Amino acid sequence: MDMKLKIGSAGLAAKMEGVVIQPMIKGAQEMIVGMSIDPLFGPLVMIGLGGIQVELIKDVAFSIHPLRDLVPGRMLDQLKSFPLPTGWRGRPPGDVGALKETLLRFSAIIEDFPEIDQMEINPLLVLEDGRGCVAIDARIYIRPQT
Repeated sequence: MDMKLKIGSAGLAAKMEGVVIQPMIKGAQEMIVGMSIDPLFGPLVMIGLGGIQVELIKDVAFSIHPLRDLVPGRMLDQLKSFPLPTGWRGRPPGDVGALKETLLRFSAIIEDFPEIDQMEINPLLVLEDGRGCVAIDARIYIRPQT
C-alpha cells in the first residue's frame, strides 16, 4: 500500500529538500528556565523542574536580572529538587556546570534584547556530566512597540 501525504495539490516529497533526524535523549533531567518582567524590579529569571513537573510541584527559584557568576549556584541551591540533577539515588550526575552556564547565557540574551517581554525554555534537558544541556522547546514574547 502506497500512502502519500498531500500538502495542497503537491505531495510532501515535492516540497522537501531533506530532513533532520535528531537523537532521542534519555535519562536527562528536565528543567525550566524562564524570564518575565516585574513592574517594580524589571526582568526576573526563574529556574525549576521542567516539563509538567513545574506545574505540579512548583519548585522554582527567582533572581533579579542581570545574573552574575555566583547567582546561578544560589538559585539552584534554593530548589528542593536540586538533588535530582546532581545524581540522586544512583542516577548519573547531570552537567550542573552547563546548567549554570545556561542561566548566565539566558541572562545575556535578556541584556542584549531589552524588547523581550517573556521568555521560557521548557524543557531544558540537563544531560550527564560533561555533555551539556539541550533546549527542547522555547518561546519568546516581544514587548509591543509604542
